[in-house]
Amino acid sequence: MEEVYDVLILGGDPACLTVAIYCGWYNLKTLVVASSFGGAANLDGASSKFCGD
Repeated sequence: MEEVYDVLILGGDPACLTVAIYCGWYNLKTLVVASSFGGAANLDGASSKFCGD
């Protein structure tokens, strides 16, 4: 059986993950497709700005 999603997000950087959070707030069935999550924020290690900060 096929899954039907309201939103498809391509990418795992902070902006894409923020969009996924907003979709969750609106009860949209969301699929995030990414090879890795966090984007350049994963390389920094000392990020002070993030969703919810």
